[in-house]
Amino acid sequence: MSWNEFALLFSGNFFNYMNLLLFVFLAIKTFWLNCPLLELYSICCIFLCGLAVLLFLVNGYLGMDKRHIVGSKVNLVSCNKATQKVLDWSGNRSSRYVCLANAHMIMEAYDSKKFWEILNAADLTLPDGMSLVGSLRILGVANQEQVCGRNLTLSLCEQAAKREIAVGFYGSSNKVLVFRS
Repeated sequence: MSWNEFALLFSGNFFNYMNLLLFVFLAIKTFWLNCPLLELYSICCIFLCGLAVLLFLVNGYLGMDKRHIVGSKVNLVSCNKATQKVLDWSGNRSSRYVCLANAHMIMEAYDSKKFWEILNAADLTLPDGMSLVGSLRILGVANQEQVCGRNLTLSLCEQAAKREIAVGFYGSSNKVLVFRS
C-alpha cells in the first residue's frame, strides 16, 4: 500500500469523525478497565487517532477543503470562491496555477506519476467534469457544484474588469479572443 493510498483511507469518508470518536472512546474505556490483554489495542487506537489528526492537518482541511479521487486532489470550492481566490492571489502578485479537472485528467494522473505530481501541486484543482462532481457526491460532498472552465474564465474576466486588473491570454487569434457581452 502506497502512502497516497494510505492517506486516502484516512482522509476520505471511511475514517470520519465518528470513527475517530469511537477509537478515542474505546481507548479511554480500555485504559480505565486496566485490562492487560486490551492494552495493545488501546495503544493502537491512540496511535490511529493521532495519525488521523495528523493526516487531517496535512491534507489541508484547516485551509481549503479537498477530497482525493483516485489519488488526485480535487478542491471543494464554488466558481465564485475560486474566482475570489484567484483575484486574491493576483492582488498579492503571487504566481499560482489552477487546474480544471475532468475524468480524463484524473485517469492520466493515475497512469503518470509526473502528471499526478503536477496536478496535485496545483494551487486549485477544480471539478470541471460532472463525473468528478458525481464522485465527490459519492464521497459525501452533497453540495459541490461543477466549475466549468468557461464560466470561471468569464467570471474572472468580469471581476478583473471591475477591479481594473489586467488579464492576459496566450495563443489563439484576435477573432477567438474578442469578448462580446
